[in-house]
Amino acid sequence: MLTTDEKIEAIHAAMRNIGDKAVYYLETYYRLATRNGEIAVGGEHFDALVKSEALFEFLHHLRRSCTPEEAATNAKEHIAGMVDKWNKNPQAVSLGGQPYQLHRWIGMADAIIEDAMRQVLKAARGW
Repeated sequence: MLTTDEKIEAIHAAMRNIGDKAVYYLETYYRLATRNGEIAVGGEHFDALVKSEALFEFLHHLRRSCTPEEAATNAKEHIAGMVDKWNKNPQAVSLGGQPYQLHRWIGMADAIIEDAMRQVLKAARGW
């Protein structure tokens, strides 16, 4: 059985791990994103951005004293809005002057958010 201080440190370690993943996905986004004058091909850069934003949003709500479940719900809602905005933009990518876009599923980040929530809950329970 872990002491309260050990549980707090375990939770902070889980949050640091989640933050490291978020930074990794953000770096991936910057690596894949188009540079000035380049033409975007596909939307892989957006996928990395969504994963990064999902984890940062989850951590943001945890730091604002939300429970892990509330933080996950809020992060999912934020990402759903972000993806919905992407899907509604017909000029996100054009091909030969014609609108062309790879639509994303609104729940595309649900799995990564739920994984982050499980990490924090596992640390809180001392497993």
